[in-house]
Amino acid sequence: MRIISPMASRLPTAISSGIAVVAAAGNYACDAAEVTPGGMTDSGILVVGSAEADGSRSSYSNYGNSVDVYFYGRDIVSCSRSGGYVADSGTSMAAPHISALCAMVKLSHPSDSPEAIASRIQGASGVGLCIPCAINMVPQSVGFSLRTLSLRIGNSIQLPCTALPESAQEEIQYESSDETIAKIVEGRLCPVAPGQVEITVKCKGLEEIVYTVSVHNGVGSVLKLPFGLVDLEDEAFWGLSIDCVEIPYGTQKMGNHVFDGGAIWFVDIPETVNDIGENSFSDAVIMCREDSNAHIFAQKHNLQFILQNYY
Repeated sequence: MRIISPMASRLPTAISSGIAVVAAAGNYACDAAEVTPGGMTDSGILVVGSAEADGSRSSYSNYGNSVDVYFYGRDIVSCSRSGGYVADSGTSMAAPHISALCAMVKLSHPSDSPEAIASRIQGASGVGLCIPCAINMVPQSVGFSLRTLSLRIGNSIQLPCTALPESAQEEIQYESSDETIAKIVEGRLCPVAPGQVEITVKCKGLEEIVYTVSVHNGVGSVLKLPFGLVDLEDEAFWGLSIDCVEIPYGTQKMGNHVFDGGAIWFVDIPETVNDIGENSFSDAVIMCREDSNAHIFAQKHNLQFILQNYY
């Protein structure tokens, strides 16, 4: 006979309020569908079973179709009710890991609903969810992928200020090897004089990053395409040499080789663009929103990018 808890009636309210719910599957080595909260199948709830270090199910853990994910639950060190710490095992020791992972995913994807968070975690798991798999779900990124960067004097750019996951509440530290050439002012990279400089990026939880910035003379030129533009046709701006191209919000499609054959410093691509053809941006830096099609495109083709409105 299935046991029903009064807690179940409150879960839809929590989920509709944007709260992801994590529940322990139970430690009776039976089908979790026979108990509560292990038997809950509501969308937006993650029922967690216990796994061993090799990813196999712990012998004591409940199982079955209602269990969404398994995580380490053996000999987990936690606070003791009598004071101090104690190592214990069980699905209640596995579930907090998934709660923390939900929070990490929410930090990285703030617009995700509880259902979307659960889907991401379930999508990354198999029989058991291992620590490396969990960590790789949340990009440990400073919000850009730069090797070299060219800037003209007068063209400053905004750099991301936080990184995920370990350093979600800590600011990134940027250092210029020569502030007479380029310096960081209130989170913006500001070119000062012609020359070449190295920018070092430091942040908790991330390896130190060093990239090169070349600063050039001259007044920057910007191409602002008109609002209402929906599609950019193939080779529309073939051979264009210009500092920055601003594609308007609302544009949906970019054809093939739109900016091929030219010299573009920056291409600002809004999140509304949902179809990107075989473009070649040379050494341009793609300015885009996190998880947008342009961001995915840049990562897939190993192009340089800077995330804007980074959370």
